[in-house]
Amino acid sequence: MKFESLDAKIVRFFSDTPRASVLEASQGLGLGLGHGRVADALAAIPELIEVHTVWGSSDLMARIAARSDADLQRVLDAMIATMTVLRASMVIVLNTYFQGRTLNLPEAAARNGTA
Repeated sequence: MKFESLDAKIVRFFSDTPRASVLEASQGLGLGLGHGRVADALAAIPELIEVHTVWGSSDLMARIAARSDADLQRVLDAMIATMTVLRASMVIVLNTYFQGRTLNLPEAAARNGTA
């Protein structure tokens, strides 16, 4: 395996900034892998029903609709095949207690006298 100058730059970058995200590394190394490019590539996968920029240890969060474990693997493979997703982690929702709660916002604002 050949060790190239980019490899050395990547090792140096993560040695100097071990908590950096992959997006931060790509930007710091001038690789130009931005959120828009990733989102554009992922938009072609119909099972990705939401993609969000997030704060924290991840760069993006995607909501996937899959019919089975095998279908989920197929969708993940499609994401990797875009060559824009460098790593992924997964959380599976087992139960939803509430979602789409927006009606309570204007009611709370009215109670608190805020706009």
